Amino acid sequence: MRAPGEHFGRERGALTAEHIGCTQWMSKARQLDGLIADLDAHQRATGRQTKIPKRRKCVVRDLPLGTGRIRLRICKPHLRIDREKETRSESMRGPEQAAQVHRLGDALHAGSKISSHFSARCLKTAPKEEKPKQPSGGDPIMANPILVELTRGSRVESVHRGAIAIADAGGGLRCTIGDIQTPIYPRSSLKPIQALPLVESGALDAFGLADEHVALACASHSGEPMHTMRVAAWLERLGLSESDLACGPHPVRHEPTWFAMVGRGENATRIHNNCSGKHTGFLTVARHWDVATAGYAAVDHPVQQAVRASLADLSGETDLPFGIDGCAAPNFALPLAAFAQALAKLAEPTRLPETRARAAKRIVSAMIQYPELVSGTGRACAILMRASNGRAAVKAGAEGFYAGIVPELGIGIALKIDDGAGRASETVIAAILARLSLTGEDRAARALVSGIVTNTRGDVVGERRVTATLDGIHS
Repeated sequence: MRAPGEHFGRERGALTAEHIGCTQWMSKARQLDGLIADLDAHQRATGRQTKIPKRRKCVVRDLPLGTGRIRLRICKPHLRIDREKETRSESMRGPEQAAQVHRLGDALHAGSKISSHFSARCLKTAPKEEKPKQPSGGDPIMANPILVELTRGSRVESVHRGAIAIADAGGGLRCTIGDIQTPIYPRSSLKPIQALPLVESGALDAFGLADEHVALACASHSGEPMHTMRVAAWLERLGLSESDLACGPHPVRHEPTWFAMVGRGENATRIHNNCSGKHTGFLTVARHWDVATAGYAAVDHPVQQAVRASLADLSGETDLPFGIDGCAAPNFALPLAAFAQALAKLAEPTRLPETRARAAKRIVSAMIQYPELVSGTGRACAILMRASNGRAAVKAGAEGFYAGIVPELGIGIALKIDDGAGRASETVIAAILARLSLTGEDRAARALVSGIVTNTRGDVVGERRVTATLDGIHS
């Protein structure tokens, strides 16, 4: 994948990671005080040269960088740079040098332009990546690239930065963008793995449950009757009730259902919590193992320890710090790359032990078979799984997280939007599936990839779109 062919001189300002493209090795930058001082001098010289009539419009400068040199082309802001003749980084022999190029933008006058090109490969056979070294001495961490932007008129009004990891079941990283090594919480995108003990332990079959219950265990549902009636019946089968759920109530997401409840004077219960299916799955395992149902959401409870062990085994991460999710259950943090690798093993479980492999296949199959149970009417997860026609399972998570499982390609997809915006995470996962030729011409899925921005009169005033950073993702 080549870096996006964009030039600077736009309102967005200095050089950022999205202009590098698939930033596999660029997660940290070192201080460049000496180089910046040199660059300042070159910039002043460039300014003098570009003011001379009929002289060169762009000035090339060679600067020392580490053990090599980097060639920069510095131009005046009103001049257009041909995309194929933009500045290129030359003799860049290591990831640290590539990361340092980004930091040069801060040293340039706001009106100058720099671009750099960095080659990488996405979704092709690639060597397994090493984890980048952590910064030392308080060095700043590289910002993630811009993945989604919203325009108004001719200007970019808002941007969403983030990171993406696409992995295969063999542990290889097929494509990476941004910081994929900092531990983050998958939030509800963790649910397919949280459902593993339910299926793998035999609890599901012991209580005569079906694949629709597996889908509910993976769900962040909208609180529609199709969800709540099933959860209530499931609890009754266990000899339990709504009061045994550790999650609290919250307003129903499905507006027609919520408006009808308000009209009847009904309040939301714990069953209406979008995670009630997951919690009922936890209770099912506790019942099957004949352990206490009280306190099942505590991190030291056998059910949660089983979830943690499953995640550690699939991801290869033994250090899994936890935080308490919105539904009161623990959520475990791990690098985006490691989570993508765990998802890939669900997509292609042939290397897993037989019992776990069967459980993984059943979970993915249930999600694909019942997309509305996993999410709700008109929700992005349901739209994308329907559009994929059985070829992919996806799961949203709070704070801009999304997971994708693609069995036919044997890959797992994990992405995180820095500012937690769901509109951006939905856009990115939809764009990835489209670039993998999984969603075809489905109109609803295409509307998630890009959409119009309207005012109160319905006039089109802008658009929502992914940036060229994703151009290297393809089947």
